Amino acid sequence: MKSRFCLFVLWSSCLAAQTFIQAAQNGVTASTAVTVNINTNSGNAVVVWCTQGANNTSTLTITDSASQTGWAQTSSGYASQGTSDRSAIFYKSNSAALTSVTCTWSGSLSATLGATVFELGGIASSGAEDSSVNSGQATTTTATSGSLSTTSARDILLFAVRWSGAVTSPTAGSGYTLPANATSTRTTMEYKIVSTTQSAVTTTLTWTNSVNDANIFAAFKAATVAPTGLSKQRRYEQVDR
Repeated sequence: MKSRFCLFVLWSSCLAAQTFIQAAQNGVTASTAVTVNINTNSGNAVVVWCTQGANNTSTLTITDSASQTGWAQTSSGYASQGTSDRSAIFYKSNSAALTSVTCTWSGSLSATLGATVFELGGIASSGAEDSSVNSGQATTTTATSGSLSTTSARDILLFAVRWSGAVTSPTAGSGYTLPANATSTRTTMEYKIVSTTQSAVTTTLTWTNSVNDANIFAAFKAATVAPTGLSKQRRYEQVDR
């Protein structure tokens, strides 16, 4: 019988470093659709926060300059504060390069619409949403999210807010970033990148004049990437023959 030692190399999975790349927004009045112009790179994720101020029953369709299908809505569904507004987050993982994204509401609305779009890097190409929750407040200067728990060790958290009227001095919650070009007259979205799972966390966004708000708090998972040499695990085992 001969004894030999064999080398087994085990590869552990790695999570990509998530990045916020850019934001863009637009707002219109007396319309049923709003288009946001944004030049994105192929392979990144695109997240759009769309809002309207007419009713809480119209549904939303997302189209883009690349004519992609498969835009997904967060599991939280639509958010409303009362009967005269509705908002939603849709996203496209591993998107084609885009020059614009359009939100179109059903029912031939003639309403004030808003939309904020984020381009994100390092997002999972499938099953990207980790968790999401809706909330809203009446006559307030602080939007407070619902309670969010996640399963992934690395997420980007997005807090999207819709106002019932124009506001002044929107300010991100503690630890969050409100990026340039994210805020229109009725919408905004802030973000935070985390490296541990989250348990029943909340966030806020403040401004100076009282209005109603509706909001969605959503988490998106990091992509799994090919491991580097640092993630190899070597094991020697004796094999008798």
